[in-house]
Amino acid sequence: ETIRGIVANQLATLFGANLGPAEGVSPPYLPGTQTLPPRFAGVRVLVRDPGGALIAEAPLLYISRTQINFQVPFETSSRTSVLVAVDNNDLVSAAEPVALAAVAAGLFAYGANRAVAQNQDFSLNQPAIPALRGGVLIAYLTGQGSVVPPVSTGQAAPASPLSVATASATATIGGVPATVLFLGLTPGLVGLALGSPAEDRRH
Repeated sequence: ETIRGIVANQLATLFGANLGPAEGVSPPYLPGTQTLPPRFAGVRVLVRDPGGALIAEAPLLYISRTQINFQVPFETSSRTSVLVAVDNNDLVSAAEPVALAAVAAGLFAYGANRAVAQNQDFSLNQPAIPALRGGVLIAYLTGQGSVVPPVSTGQAAPASPLSVATASATATIGGVPATVLFLGLTPGLVGLALGSPAEDRRH
């Protein structure tokens, strides 16, 4: 069955068996760079076109026997579908079809489905430390789609200039419309976006 809702530059996760080493590991940046490796401990995620030709190897954030976290390569941005396979030390899995979308934003969550968000003072938003009415939140997400200026596959986003999402965005807080002050890539990290909605002071 085709997997849906994957976007170029998005952070994604594969689940399976015998995908990588028994002990999970997060690959470091390539030496002297802020670029994630496309191969680590003999493991690769191969992204191919529907005809089987290799488009790119996906940058790796985490690998283990049952899970791989990776960045969907920017090189897939003009496509509607790809094939994804895992190469674990020359043992290659069957290729699975994956549908691509232009945008499929999703917030990161923790605990009881709470959004990963920071308050205006950068504290983690939680019931004991709520946001101030009329204040600004920083919410972390992925799947925002293309950005300007673009950032190379696997490369950490720069702090200057900021890479801003080209798609328009709306946000609500508790069902109340909020103004999106910024939506783009998080400086210093790969594939992670942040949005900064400000609550309307009138509510």
